[in-house]
Amino acid sequence: MLNRRTLLPGLLLGLWVALPAMACEPRTSLEQVYCQLQARGETLPAWADFRRNPPSTQRLLLSRPAHRAGLQLPDAEPVSGLPEHPAAPPIVTQETVREAAPAVVPQKNCRLQRYSLLCGDQEFKLSGNLPNSRLEEGALETGNQLLLEEVASSDRADMIDNYRRYIEAMLSIGLGASTMSYTKFHHVWRSAAERGESPSRRFARMFEYLKSDKQRLAVQNRYGSALPRDISWCSPLGELLWVCDQKESNWVYVRR
Repeated sequence: MLNRRTLLPGLLLGLWVALPAMACEPRTSLEQVYCQLQARGETLPAWADFRRNPPSTQRLLLSRPAHRAGLQLPDAEPVSGLPEHPAAPPIVTQETVREAAPAVVPQKNCRLQRYSLLCGDQEFKLSGNLPNSRLEEGALETGNQLLLEEVASSDRADMIDNYRRYIEAMLSIGLGASTMSYTKFHHVWRSAAERGESPSRRFARMFEYLKSDKQRLAVQNRYGSALPRDISWCSPLGELLWVCDQKESNWVYVRR
């Protein structure tokens, strides 16, 4: 049985802070729970940060305070429809494929089979979250750091390289099913830079919090049952990875 406490997810955009009561205008069932918890004085992330998270992460953020307050979270809504990527630079272009994954067979020669992605004779398996017993030695210690280059969000090749490092770091601590999509990663990076923050230090700090929580808290293999429906949702990321995303959902496939 899983620990009743839930792991602080990798998609967290803001740190937990105690906030005074503020006007709450929920648009979704999860936002309604947030407002109920806020009215009860629970410690929550900032309202703006909470809303920037995808529903799967909002659910994780609310799980512990909702359990303390005796509130039940609404059922997860299934992923549906075609991919709708915001205006952030897409990761799937022929130039991107050449820059980010020169050794990977082009997408037209690949096919998606739910938990596997096949490219020629290469097989990539869908990654889930892992218990600490399956991590490499030292994965949660101080020596394992997320070191990203301080680059402009407009530098596509450098941003994709940073995203690859982020995904690899999340895999190293067993959070392959709790990752940001490239679109979300790009948005968080750009937003931090526009506020005068160091994006690389922001992600590094987040990674340290995740390692600390992972040492103490249980994690489910996967949150939700949705899977990518078409190879067009997916793109290569280096030689060993593929990432697939649809709206706010993200899936990572690792070469066997």
